[in-house]
Formats: sequence, C-alpha cells, structure tokens
Amino acid sequence: MFTQTLNFVDDVMEYDYQELINNVLVIGAICAVILGAMYTQLRKVKFSTPYQISEWFYLGMDLRPEVSETVGDERFGISVNRYYFGVYGNTAQWGKLDENGCL
Repeated sequence: MFTQTLNFVDDVMEYDYQELINNVLVIGAICAVILGAMYTQLRKVKFSTPYQISEWFYLGMDLRPEVSETVGDERFGISVNRYYFGVYGNTAQWGKLDENGCL
C-alpha cells in the first residue's frame, strides 16, 4: 500500500503541467469565441410569448441596441396571471394588470 502511494506521488510530480495550462488556454479561447458569437446574435433578438398563452404567462425581451429608451419600449417583461414586472430603459415597473392588460 505504501508503494502505491509513492507511485501516485511520483506520477503527480512528473505530470506535465505546461500541457495542462496550454489545454486550459485553448479551451478558454474557443469558449470566448463561441460566447462572443452568441452575444452578437442575441443582440438582434426580440422575443415574446405567443398571444394564446399570454393571459396566464408572458415573457418578453428586446435586446436590440437600437431600441429607444425614450419611446418606452419594454426591455424585459414577465407576467404570471395578472402580476407583471417590466424594465423600460432605466426604470422598473410592476403591479397588477387590469382586464385590458394595462398597469
């Protein structure tokens, strides 16, 4: 048993840590490129749930950079039943929706 422990210690001491660092850097660079491409694609997205289920649950996001903050476009909104939370520009709005779907 003691010899197995010594063999393990020798294996750890002889491990090529430079190869490990190189592998981590390469994998990190690949992940950075993939995440960068995903980010640029997500900046073109405007998403909202279908009208059929929006009475019970609503999720909406608009990640486009050209959305004007002065017009009052919703950046992010979520609603469950009649309770709503939304972000418009730099402000957050929440409350209970009326029968027309307005705050």
